[in-house]
Amino acid sequence: MNLEFLPEAKEELIEAVLDQGEKQSGLGWRFRQEIGQVVDWIVEQPFMLGERAGGYRRLNCPIFQHYVAYIVGGETIFIVAVAHGRQFPDYWRARRREL
Repeated sequence: MNLEFLPEAKEELIEAVLDQGEKQSGLGWRFRQEIGQVVDWIVEQPFMLGERAGGYRRLNCPIFQHYVAYIVGGETIFIVAVAHGRQFPDYWRARRREL
């Protein structure tokens, strides 16, 4: 499977890493590591999670209050959002129409 981050999702990841890093030294690095592990799991088992209404799947981070939302299209996994679970959870859903 190929992996592609939508530009908005990539920007969200960068902003979240910086935000976590401002909270505590090293926390941004830890957040980035966790997102990397979540994305690795998604690539290894993209169909393990059930598809939600709207055609997307999501995996919650085990420690941070974030999740990774993705869509499987053919041989590509599109990461559509790296989102905080408690802040405007539906803001990114229009992105799936781009795929």
